[in-house]
Formats: sequence, C-alpha cells, structure tokens
Amino acid sequence: MAAHAFFDDYAARYAAEPADEARITVLLEDASAIIDSMLSGGTAPEALLTSTACAMVNRAMACAGAGGIAQCTQTAGAYTESLRFANPHGDLYLTQAEKDALGIGGGLVGCLDLGGGGSRA
Repeated sequence: MAAHAFFDDYAARYAAEPADEARITVLLEDASAIIDSMLSGGTAPEALLTSTACAMVNRAMACAGAGGIAQCTQTAGAYTESLRFANPHGDLYLTQAEKDALGIGGGLVGCLDLGGGGSRA
C-alpha cells in the first residue's frame, strides 16, 4: 500500500516545518491506510485521496498549534486563559463530507430469505 500523499503535498496545502517531515510522512501513510481500509475495494480520484489524506493529517497536527483550538477564554484581571482543542489527542479521522466525497459509508438495504425459498407442503 502506497501513501496517497507525501510531505510536499502536505506542505503545499498547510504550514509545514522541515523538522516535522518525518512525523508528517508517517501520519500521511497512516491516513492513507485508514482511507484504503474504508474504501473496501472502491476507487476515488487520486487528487481527492491526496487532499483527504493531507486534511486528516492537518487535523492531527493542529493540536500542536493555534489551528486546533475549538474554544478560547481569556480574562485580563487575574490573568486567566482557557483553551479547548478540537482534536486534543491528534486522532486521524474522516469528516462526513470527506466520507461522502469518497463514497464511504453509504447505507445498504437488502432482504434475505431465511426459509430457503422453497414451498411448504
């Protein structure tokens, strides 16, 4: 299984420091594996796979900077500051919009005849 995105792909889309290249490369491989496991034999355009893998890694990397903050509270008197990160553990995940774009998670409805389909005597 090859990665759908590489460090240069990520750096073209998001802020990336050369010092983070090894971590980003590993995360891109992990994100690609997650995408492949969820596609279950399906295919998607390579450009979409690349951008999705990069977006997944950006969410995982965002907790290291201000980009991952979901809520911030500051108070001048008594010097209070409170931050809540959107992805505090740096998890790799697909958003619903990404799943829809990749065709992942569509429902399936079917019927199974447990009686064997034969006639009764």
